[in-house]
Parts: sequence; structure tokens; C-alpha cells
Amino acid sequence: MKKINKKMFKVSIFSVFFMFFVSEYARGSENFTKDIEQELSELPDALVPEPLPKKSPAKKLKQKTDVTHPLYSELRFSLMTNKVALSLEKYSCKQPVLLIFWGSFCGPCLREFPSLERLAKKIPRLKIVCVSIDGPNEISSELPLFYLNQGKKPRDNQNFLDYHHIDSVPAFFLFSPTRKVLWKGVGAKEWDSPSTLDQLKSFLQTPKKTHRPGLPKHKRSKKISYRKRYKKKDL
Repeated sequence: MKKINKKMFKVSIFSVFFMFFVSEYARGSENFTKDIEQELSELPDALVPEPLPKKSPAKKLKQKTDVTHPLYSELRFSLMTNKVALSLEKYSCKQPVLLIFWGSFCGPCLREFPSLERLAKKIPRLKIVCVSIDGPNEISSELPLFYLNQGKKPRDNQNFLDYHHIDSVPAFFLFSPTRKVLWKGVGAKEWDSPSTLDQLKSFLQTPKKTHRPGLPKHKRSKKISYRKRYKKKDL
């Protein structure tokens, strides 16, 4: 019993000291906060720190799935007999476009025109746009021929070609109806050759829609004709 009483006495003394310490600490913290509030109230308004503004939640940017190629949107061209500037957006009518840059001084460019004319007959939905980089000229073809018309200044056309890294002709770009580059390259081609036609068709073919299989036969609802239903009701 004596041992138990001694332990209880020690615990009670410890609890008394602990409660006293906690109460004194609370009083000291209250006095400290009051002193700070008084000092802040005595300061002029210019020295009182303003509360920090709340940060607004960052807005999530929507990713654009269909991004137009800059060459498609920035290109301006005109017919050989006209100065009206056209754009691919209006001329293509949401069809695939084969854009070819050529020049009247370029022999391989001129030798391409017969194969391009045959290509236009084999793939009629493909818009072929031949743009000359050296201005209007007297070269004739079954295809409509255009010249580059980026602005009134003579340096505008060259700046456009330099910006899009078109350093030599003939240069071609194949655009999809969604204005993306499917195929590009430099050099003359036989556009109606079997290998080139296969490449073009592989780029231009639309992806097939995946067909979802239906229910199995034992789960399908059997359709009963009107006559059979009518006979069953009479019976």
C-alpha cells in the first residue's frame, strides 16, 4: 500500500506541475499576441503588410487536335492572267491537295506536267495546285497554273520561300482534307507511275470504321411476323 501511495503522490505532483506549466504557457502566448496587435495598430497604414492575394487555379489549356500547317494557311497565289490573291483554304474546298512549286527556268518541272495532267484524270478528287516561284509566264498546260503572290514587295515571295525552307524546285507537299502534311519531297516524279499512284492512294485512303460484332444468335430476339401473332391470339 505504501508503494502504491508513493506512486500516486508522484503522479499527482507531476500532473499539478504539468497543468501549471500549460496554463502559464497559454497566458504568455495570449499576452504575446496582444502586444503584437497593439504594435501593429500603432504603425501607419503604409507599413502594415497587406495579405497576399489568393492564387487563382490554373486553367487547363485545351489541346488542339487538328492543327493547320502554316504553309497551308499562309500561301497566297494567283492565276497567270489575274492578280487576285487566292488561298488553299478557299481553293481546295476541303479536298486533299497536291501543292507543287515549280519555275519556268526548271526543265524537270516542265517535264512533270504531262504526268500531272494524267494524274488529275486518274484521281479526280485530288486538287493539284502548281505554283510558279518566278512570277507569271506564258507556259500553258491542261492544269490551271498559278504564280506565287505573297505581297507587293519583290522580296516578299523570297522571304516566304526561305521561311518554309523551299530551296529548290520542283518541291511538292501533299495535304490532307484536315490541312495536315501527309507527304513532302523535292525532285521530279512520274506522277502516274504505278508506284507513285500506290503511294498517293495509301496516303489518301480513309481509315475503315471498326465494326462491332452483334449479339450471338442464341441471345437475339426472334422477330415474329404479324400473321403469326394474329393467329396465336385467335387460338
